[in-house]
Amino acid sequence: MGIHCGEAARTATGLVGLEVHRAARVAAVAHGGQVLVSEAAAVLVRDWLPPGVSLADLGVHRLKDLGRPERIFQLHAPGLQAGFPPLRSLGNPALPNNLPAQLSAFVGRGREVAEVRALVESSRLVTLTGAGGCGKTRLGLQVAAELLDGSGDGVWLAELAAVTDQDAVAPAISQALRLAVNPGRPALEALLDALEPQDVLIVVDNCEHLIGGCAKTAEAIVRRCPRVHLLATSREPLGIGGETIYRVPSLSLPGPRRGRPAGARVLRRGGAVRGPGPGTRCRPVRGRAGRPAGGVDLPAAGRDAAGHRAGRGPAAVDVAGRAA
Repeated sequence: MGIHCGEAARTATGLVGLEVHRAARVAAVAHGGQVLVSEAAAVLVRDWLPPGVSLADLGVHRLKDLGRPERIFQLHAPGLQAGFPPLRSLGNPALPNNLPAQLSAFVGRGREVAEVRALVESSRLVTLTGAGGCGKTRLGLQVAAELLDGSGDGVWLAELAAVTDQDAVAPAISQALRLAVNPGRPALEALLDALEPQDVLIVVDNCEHLIGGCAKTAEAIVRRCPRVHLLATSREPLGIGGETIYRVPSLSLPGPRRGRPAGARVLRRGGAVRGPGPGTRCRPVRGRAGRPAGGVDLPAAGRDAAGHRAGRGPAAVDVAGRAA
């Protein structure tokens, strides 16, 4: 369970707002039976805890929204388990990654995250396409963070914006994965040898100016490394066999009608087709249901006390729970 305090709005479907998302992120790094408290909530309640109840400072952690780090506390109380493994935050050594922190919060693209996550889990190569500035990179990074669960060899970002040589794609990916360089071997062969036994997700960002080099490298990885998944971002598809293309819609304000954002489409490539043609089927994809953190009410007295202590109403306290 994760406890966080902040502004929220009450709607017919429950509490909504940035702080509700933050509460869910706090809960997501907890283990079953563990109760975590954000610094914002800890400041409000630490002087009001009953005898035998305390907050243990677990330090500052990066959450999976890739936003600002959060100081996390664990609630200790009679009847609660005290010992747990390290939190499942991005700094946990059991979750190898190089995902960068983001300056802005990621809110409002839950449908796209669910759809792309389902595609990455079922396809070896997924390419996010769309106009510049539509949010391809941020969407890809968020999906990568959501898939980082410690079950494989990690999630890695290979940033290609500064790469200008088609033959430098493989070395750039090797560098992102922190692989040892062997000057006596071709870079692509060395990369394939290193990746062949690994179970990893690689986000290859900004491919549009290196389509040839990215297509060559991605095709070689897909053919030779059976447990490697690739999530590419590009203004145009790579155009290789087995590529699943997800067209990212432009960011827009929510309208009165609910449903798929305009422009979100998926193209599946069964063969080496370089452009949508008569044999390419375009269809919307329904995202597989994820495992969102559900709302859990604090006991009414505690919730109201914390809310009024913050100078706001009871809806100011956000609590997210996760299954054990």
